[in-house]
Amino acid sequence: MLSFLLDCEKSHINQNILVVSHGDPLQILYAIASGLAAHQFKSLPHFANAEVRLLPSHFTIPEEYVS
Repeated sequence: MLSFLLDCEKSHINQNILVVSHGDPLQILYAIASGLAAHQFKSLPHFANAEVRLLPSHFTIPEEYVS
């Protein structure tokens, strides 16, 4: 999912990107974007059904997650 997000970000510079998925993958993505390790995703509030959550505005994905 991270490579997908990076590809979207490169293809849609200065545009909003909507990602629709199941809760756990989104929660893992949100944890990484928030500066947490992927395994810490359960420390964040669980995504509710049909929830909209914005990623931090200037997030970076650590090198260890980019392949």
